[in-house]
Amino acid sequence: MVQLPDTEKFHTAMVDTGASISAIQATLARNLGFNHSATRSVDTARGESDRKIYELDVALAGGLMFRGVHVAEIDGLRGIDFVIGMDIIRKSVLIVNGSGRSFRMFFPRRFVAPR
Repeated sequence: MVQLPDTEKFHTAMVDTGASISAIQATLARNLGFNHSATRSVDTARGESDRKIYELDVALAGGLMFRGVHVAEIDGLRGIDFVIGMDIIRKSVLIVNGSGRSFRMFFPRRFVAPR
């Protein structure tokens, strides 16, 4: 779960180790009225394409806040609003339990801004 700027609601998210940067569902970005700060070419599962980039503060469930995250706009996510990409994952210790179908992320304090 993630919380985005100026919202009180948490949105569904998935951790994607194949995503170099985090991403937001295009319809959610439009509905929340976010203004993009740039456009850049991004590699996706469907190939390379130009995407709007937003600079957002992203709070993970539990209150961990990441300020000024560059987030690409993405289409076609079913039931998922946000992708937590390697830009955030690299700041964590990620433990994956494949057989248990679970994971845990731990963040050293130096990467996390207080909420």
